[in-house]
Amino acid sequence: MLFIFLTSCADTENEAEPIGGIGTPAGSVAYVQLSTPVDFIDPAYVQNESEITIAKMIFQGLVRESSTGEVVPCAAEKWDVSPDKKAYTFYLKKGIFFHDGKEVTAGDFKFSWERVLRLNAPSAYLFSSIEGAAEVLSGQQKQVTGINAVDNYTLKVTLTVPQDNFISSLTHPAAAVLDRYEVVEQAADFAKPGTLSQPGKIPSGIGPFELVEWVDGRIIAIGKNNNYFGAKPALSRVEFSLNQPTEDAVLQVVSGKIDIIQDLVPSETPKLPEQAGAIELFQEPVRQFRYVGINAGLKPFTDKTVRDALC
Repeated sequence: MLFIFLTSCADTENEAEPIGGIGTPAGSVAYVQLSTPVDFIDPAYVQNESEITIAKMIFQGLVRESSTGEVVPCAAEKWDVSPDKKAYTFYLKKGIFFHDGKEVTAGDFKFSWERVLRLNAPSAYLFSSIEGAAEVLSGQQKQVTGINAVDNYTLKVTLTVPQDNFISSLTHPAAAVLDRYEVVEQAADFAKPGTLSQPGKIPSGIGPFELVEWVDGRIIAIGKNNNYFGAKPALSRVEFSLNQPTEDAVLQVVSGKIDIIQDLVPSETPKLPEQAGAIELFQEPVRQFRYVGINAGLKPFTDKTVRDALC
């Protein structure tokens, strides 16, 4: 993944490292151009890079992925794994609050995960190995027998089979905790965008930023969560521009109207002016794979020699 951002305005004596690792003056505002449209910020439905980026800043779960790609504790202080690797017991940190002020409990996690399954959301597969998940997915049951809130700060999860990547899969936004009372109250309006004339309802997460504004097709703005339980972000506000062509965005970076471009196309880099220290490229690895599938039932791919020639 390739980013571009301006550094010439940075006050090096007061720099702090915000979430994401890009050095930024504390209390400043960042203007970001996203690479893909944002249709959802509801953790159950986010899929593309832009949606996941924003969701991870607002919502968090038991664990998270560090800047070096390691899985580290987040809302969970620690966890135990049974000898057969099918039972996980998570111990939540006490004193974690949603953006709306309610304290997070194990019951909120149970509700949030079961919601993903009840909705048969795109990321429901993350919980498919949990005991009782299949029955909820099929509509036979409303609660997952393998997800149990032992008390307010203890969550026990039982799998049908061992799954080596279970903990790492919980870094996906779909495993984030939601305020169950807020989700029920907002119903179909939960985490939906507003319009210029009708603001949307603000969903509460536990992340370092909270949603401030979302006008469909125009802007998403998030603000610093001053009560965040982890390291406080340096930025006070981030504004994301939506559906903006990359070429125009490059020009706006040069003019200083945009600070960061997400997923800059490599062919666009030659258009950047050679201003030493003014524009910086930043790269980070991403966990994804892509492939090209061949329909062996269509000519000429019915011919094995043709398929072999393409491989």
